[in-house]
Amino acid sequence: MLPDIHKILFALYALVAGVFVVWGFYRLYLRNVRGAAATETRFNDLPGRIGYALMTSVTQERVFRKRPAIGVLHSMVFYGFVFYLLVNVVDALEGFFHFAIHSDNPLGIAYNFLADLLSAGVILGVIGLMVRRFFTGGKRDFNFNEKTLLHPGLKTATSSATR
Repeated sequence: MLPDIHKILFALYALVAGVFVVWGFYRLYLRNVRGAAATETRFNDLPGRIGYALMTSVTQERVFRKRPAIGVLHSMVFYGFVFYLLVNVVDALEGFFHFAIHSDNPLGIAYNFLADLLSAGVILGVIGLMVRRFFTGGKRDFNFNEKTLLHPGLKTATSSATR
């Protein structure tokens, strides 16, 4: 458990970070509002849309659909970082409350083993995706659709990088 001054400092840091996150999302919201009007209703069947988004994210089905081998690498990174979120929440709770997860019981052993396993998965996934990106000939995966509007600087950077 953290000393009181550390709890206060962490809470202040989290508050400041939260303000920056909210400000960033607000800026993105303003940028989207300035664009073209929505062509479809976005808030109809909101529970169903949220459920579909969660299931699509958790199962990573879209990544596996077209490129299963790349999907495995991508999912290793994704699931590792999702678990890192849980680890950070648990660490924050351990700092504020009197509890800890130790490896002297089956739940603690499973938690720590899963953290280690997923950390290794993140490392392998990132290395695999880097090898694929920089050392293999799969350049078609990194091309943009002709209809996609791109900044001219990005268009020249991507065309010179794929040569």
